[in-house]
Amino acid sequence: MRTFKKLISAVTASAMTLSMTAGSVSLFGTVNAADLDSMTAVELVEDMGAGWNLGNSLDCYWNDASNGGAWGYKSIEEQERGWGEVITTESLIKSVAFYGFDTIRIPVTWYGHMDSSGNIDADYLARVKEVVDYAYDNGLYVILNMHHDGASWNGGSNWLTGGTAVKDRFTNAWFQIAEEFKSYDRHLVFEGWNEITFDDSTQLAMAQAFVDTIRDSSGNNKKRLLLIPGNNTNYEKTTSSSYQLPTDSANMLAVDIHYYDPTQFTVYSDDDDPWGGGIQPQNSWGSADEIAKVKNDFAALKGRFTDQGIGVIIGEYGVENYNKDEASRVLFTKTVASAAYEMTGVCPVLWDAGDMKYYNRASQSWNNPEVGEFFKELTGGTYVNEDGLVLTDRVTIKGTKDGNAMVWSIEPFRDKAVLKTARWSFDAEGLTEDGYYGLAAFQANQVDTTYEIDEDLLAKEKAGTLTDEEQTELNNQRNTKYQWSYRKTSIAQDPVYYEDDLTEWFHAVDNVDTPYEAPFTLDYDYLKLETWYVGSDGTAPTLTPNENLTLVFESPVWVDPNTFEIPDPVEDETDAPTEEPTAEPATDEPEPPTQEETSAGELQVTIWGDADNDGDCDIIDVICVNKDQLGSYTLDAQGIKNADVDQNGIMAFADAVNIMKSLVDLVTLPVA
Repeated sequence: MRTFKKLISAVTASAMTLSMTAGSVSLFGTVNAADLDSMTAVELVEDMGAGWNLGNSLDCYWNDASNGGAWGYKSIEEQERGWGEVITTESLIKSVAFYGFDTIRIPVTWYGHMDSSGNIDADYLARVKEVVDYAYDNGLYVILNMHHDGASWNGGSNWLTGGTAVKDRFTNAWFQIAEEFKSYDRHLVFEGWNEITFDDSTQLAMAQAFVDTIRDSSGNNKKRLLLIPGNNTNYEKTTSSSYQLPTDSANMLAVDIHYYDPTQFTVYSDDDDPWGGGIQPQNSWGSADEIAKVKNDFAALKGRFTDQGIGVIIGEYGVENYNKDEASRVLFTKTVASAAYEMTGVCPVLWDAGDMKYYNRASQSWNNPEVGEFFKELTGGTYVNEDGLVLTDRVTIKGTKDGNAMVWSIEPFRDKAVLKTARWSFDAEGLTEDGYYGLAAFQANQVDTTYEIDEDLLAKEKAGTLTDEEQTELNNQRNTKYQWSYRKTSIAQDPVYYEDDLTEWFHAVDNVDTPYEAPFTLDYDYLKLETWYVGSDGTAPTLTPNENLTLVFESPVWVDPNTFEIPDPVEDETDAPTEEPTAEPATDEPEPPTQEETSAGELQVTIWGDADNDGDCDIIDVICVNKDQLGSYTLDAQGIKNADVDQNGIMAFADAVNIMKSLVDLVTLPVA
């Protein structure tokens, strides 16, 4: 993923007329298992991109002093909520991936769910697996570790600090974990432990025991990437000459360093000396020397590790929230992430929990939106899996005209998406101040296609001459034919545009208006926009709905970009959409080469991947294919022929992915 992202970032940063930022759609997919197996450790870490920590969740611990120091949580759910976070869901993981994160680090504290021999409770291992699958099944990398088993405080259990004295318990636990995940490919990474200060010989002995245990297990563990913590994951200790890595027959090791330097800025607040020593807190950061130190520190990692074939994962970095200059906090985060991300074979993983809170998991939004936008820009945009599906929080659907109404099929999102807002517009004539429109929704399997509504009653309704009894009968007929949902509001503008937060939607059940609790899960196959209420003068306006309906979801969903348009976020969601962009200005560039044809008139490929017909296959061709698919650029017939690199007769986003892969020598064009 990351190799493609770096190419994309370089292109989008240049002042080209052809922009590829439509809907923040990235143009790459996750590397498949076959490609993963051939990667070196440095290449794999490079592909891991940027990461995010699911901290203060499965790593929570509590030893109840009133109960002899026994594990205090009564359930796994209570543990996950123990330090103030929400229960982890797949929706949460996808919402994080939406900002371009390719890796999720899952810290896990095990001691409350295993015995003194290291035997892990089956139900806890099952929950860990469920959370891993939320990320793994969506094509993300996962780092799974042993977290507060050796780095706890205030009554926690530090059993793992016993080092070689507890090696049997340590290796037994890791062997069970490895066997549980033996079928998972290299998207799953194991990290031995977290932030323990060992002496050099104990550090090496425990690291070697970890590596040997995983390699002695079965399945894909023989070649899995293993993350070896630096000594206390400290930069200085880990880059010193005394630090040694274990041997590994698979030569698939990476080192874990946590970057909280200077600690007086990142972790110390006023009147706060969490580790003693009388350190005075620092509330701002960002001098030229401070920024240069970050870059120099990371440059040193190259010679010490990546040049030697060892990947580097910055497993944690960040700045606490309290009493810190926000601009400095954002600058530090950007500086560390950028310095690491721009290096080959280094993956930065943001710590985002507790006092270092960046992302609100309950609302699935950034506390400071600037940080979220930074990561999207750094990583090249939203996530696209190997099937070419885009992870997005909005889609635009084209409707089908049904008389004066418009019908949109939303079946792909039924029971999968939570609708936050809907944006639509229509042209209208004959509006009155007290007229009403409605957005009707119905489920396909609840539609009685044979049931006809009485046309005479419809005519009388339009004329405003229905009796109460007739209106009741007509309502009953409608509810028999459709399962209605609607929103009532006055309309008095032309054209009419709505950004609807759904708070005033109603569900017609037995002719009783029952309010929805919005946002709500889409449980319909179709949406239909029409009017059925009229003005006080008995006339009904004539509405012509526009064909585009944009749905904005509470959290991202997987979408096929070949089926649905993925729109750009609107800067002010309440404003009406701007007019369609005008055609791009003409340039002085030469005309593309003449299209080659056979004697029978059939086009032949000139250069595979050369979508713009400039005589070369390069990154611009990737951009052109995607812009063509997004409707903001049109390729000619020769370009389409050249770009159909999978030779299936259809040019699509998948061809852009393959062209991109060819530029970094992952595939050869045309692809089989």
